[in-house]
Amino acid sequence: MMHYLKKPVYFTMETFMTNNAIRLFLAAVATAALTACGGGGSTTSTIPVTSVTIYNAHSVAFKNNSAMAWGYNGSGQLGNGVTNTSNTPVSVLENGRPVTGLKGISAGSAHTLAFFNNSTVHAWGANFSGQLGNNSSSNGVLNPVGVVYKNNPTDTATLPLRRIIGVSAGGNHSLAMTNYSTVWSWGANYAGQLGNNSTTLSTTAVKVVDPDSVASQLSGVSAIAAGGSHSLALARGQVFAWGYNNYGQLGNNSTASSTIPVRVQMAGGTSLNNVKLIAAGGAFSVAVRNDETIWVWGYNGFGQLGPNVDPAVTTFSGIPQQITGITGSIKAVSAGLGHILVLAQNGSTWTVWGWGFNGFGQLGGVTANIKPEDFTRTPVQITTGISGSFDPALYKVDGMSPILAIGHHSLAKTSAGLFAWGNNNYGQLGVTPGTPTYRAEPAAIAGF
Repeated sequence: MMHYLKKPVYFTMETFMTNNAIRLFLAAVATAALTACGGGGSTTSTIPVTSVTIYNAHSVAFKNNSAMAWGYNGSGQLGNGVTNTSNTPVSVLENGRPVTGLKGISAGSAHTLAFFNNSTVHAWGANFSGQLGNNSSSNGVLNPVGVVYKNNPTDTATLPLRRIIGVSAGGNHSLAMTNYSTVWSWGANYAGQLGNNSTTLSTTAVKVVDPDSVASQLSGVSAIAAGGSHSLALARGQVFAWGYNNYGQLGNNSTASSTIPVRVQMAGGTSLNNVKLIAAGGAFSVAVRNDETIWVWGYNGFGQLGPNVDPAVTTFSGIPQQITGITGSIKAVSAGLGHILVLAQNGSTWTVWGWGFNGFGQLGGVTANIKPEDFTRTPVQITTGISGSFDPALYKVDGMSPILAIGHHSLAKTSAGLFAWGNNNYGQLGVTPGTPTYRAEPAAIAGF
């Protein structure tokens, strides 16, 4: 199994590789949690992998109660009926027309989810592990299809999944939250990331079980997050995690994967509580408490665990570590493959912060200063490129948040438009890839 490499290796490789080759190599390293370790396909998957950057290389956003998508499209994850990659936003189509009535949308590694005003869920894109939930594993679905479930596992008949108020697309699996605060999941399950006390993949939605009684469904859930090959749920102020755990991303001071939810625990063994926001990255997890403190656990090869934890010493931790340096009220948090974004409010002032992997400029800054081995474990503020005001209640990127860290790029929606920065190998920033194929300075995407 491929593992992340420590920073000293980067400098050794640099003497043999061009900056672009190093950047692609580090993208492969940072994508390990989505390929060899889970999110990009299990060890039994036969899908050809021609480039690691095909994972998390597309973007999605709302526009006029519909959805626009752009970037890599080899599996149909743009949902416009073709497999042509697009560096300009295209409409997601259903029956030849733009979809309407959307309430939320989420981009996974190579598939996309959306839920609608009628509370149903549709999905499109890669489906080799059943991550579209349409009772099939036929790959490359080019337009939205309905997610279904079975009353009993042995049933041949399926029913549309309904009463959904939130979705989250992970590596090769998907999550949905109902209006009665329970969770459904479907797709890859080799590490238990579906949370149904099984390791068998499911092409239809299954119930995430209660850790205290696997015959019951996890309840009281107010937020969900699907990572590379693990899952999170926020229930009654506590964080529950399940799935792959080789880097401690489940936060229970262990490296054993779990097929049922486990409670995230602090250093003293007490449950992490009073949490208001969660996010799941490639192989790490994030939580924000009501006291505005930020906690991260899991993989630390790119400094995701913050300024108090040196990645050269601590490559991962199964115990939440506090992030310092950000003040104000935290309104949103998002995690990509190796980086984290936070939106904070101080009175009338809004600030965006980031830390972690920065080899493609996904933390912002000046493109000319970006090196392929770059990362920071101290949160840095994005001070240029983003204009307008934030309003989490009105301006949304993925149906849940005005900021989005996905793969190795970032998005932010303000009153002035939609801004993008980071990796652009496949036009996921909404512009034609140039030289270099990345951009650190946030810039507005035309049409938003």
